[in-house]
Amino acid sequence: MSSRTKLILLLVIITLLFIAVLFADVLVKQSQKDPGDPDSLTAMFDGAFSQAVQALAPKLKLTGLRCEQQRVDRVFTLNASRRECAIDIPRKKDTDVRTAELSAKASGLDVYVFAEFDEMDFPERKRDREKCILDGGPLNPFRLEVKYTPKKAPKSSWHCWLKQERGGAIAIVVLEKGGRLDLTCVGCDSSSRSVGMQMR
Repeated sequence: MSSRTKLILLLVIITLLFIAVLFADVLVKQSQKDPGDPDSLTAMFDGAFSQAVQALAPKLKLTGLRCEQQRVDRVFTLNASRRECAIDIPRKKDTDVRTAELSAKASGLDVYVFAEFDEMDFPERKRDREKCILDGGPLNPFRLEVKYTPKKAPKSSWHCWLKQERGGAIAIVVLEKGGRLDLTCVGCDSSSRSVGMQMR
């Protein structure tokens, strides 16, 4: 066996061990957090898979991406004079998945992510359904709405808003064809309110 083959095998083993550790960590944390939930097993694997994708997928190249004229890889803001922006993410050939994280900070701010479901799978996704807030539902009047739309994506039957944990980063997963990330600050209607954000 050549040294090159040995190196490739070693890298494969390290990668598999890394994924196994991620899955084990998420499984333990989820089982401790919600052991009586009949959907807990699904939640465990959803969380582990998401973390594995985030860790192993290539990062989205942020150079050149703009929120209006502001660079997204530096701190950018939405405020009374600019309450929304659309970030166009170009396609990248031979790259199935790219990832990034969006962080947002402001006192009293809640972040809501737009989520879509197919009519058939929506009733089965109990964990997400329970957190779903439909249009017109109880949303914080001071909030950041985050909506990612993949290019050429099929239209879904259901949609709602999922409230994010305060202080947590929002995972953005981009497929090969790219898409558009819409950010809207609701409640940024006075000079005293603004939202600072950054993508990594």
